[in-house]
Amino acid sequence: MEGLRNCLGSGSSQGGVVLMSGLIILTVLTLLGISRIQATQLEARMAGNYSQRTTAFEAAEAAVRAAEIYLDSKANLSGFDADGSDGLYACSSDDRWKGIDWDAKAVKLTGFHSAYIVEHCGTFSQDRDARMLNRDSYDNESGSGGTRERFLITARGTGPSGSGQVFIQATYELEM
Repeated sequence: MEGLRNCLGSGSSQGGVVLMSGLIILTVLTLLGISRIQATQLEARMAGNYSQRTTAFEAAEAAVRAAEIYLDSKANLSGFDADGSDGLYACSSDDRWKGIDWDAKAVKLTGFHSAYIVEHCGTFSQDRDARMLNRDSYDNESGSGGTRERFLITARGTGPSGSGQVFIQATYELEM
């Protein structure tokens, strides 16, 4: 009987060490699992933000192309004024795109999350521009100087959820 008591006594003191070791290992595994879940959530948010930004960039590019098509088809420059209610402005020295109401004073593209404004920046002689670029003349059909109209296109694209915004600016010239 005394042998049985010694065996039970020594077994119960070792049981506490095993229990504590098990709890420590379980705690470490739980902390590792929680940190991995947080890392996965962060990666999912990053992928979502990248998708939003990519979609916004593509929408802004589509708006720039739409503005170029509009300018190619427009022969009249009378709509470019300070009012801008139609998205067409006279050129200004400030960053107009920062201060306008994009919902009310820009041309919106249907089917896209994008809009654009166009600023007419003036008429320029091709001969003057060729001299500035160290060329004799532009290669054109007539071989004469001619004039070019310059425009500043500013396009804004937003992601599908509206959280990401991308602005693109492009200078566009038309030969007149």
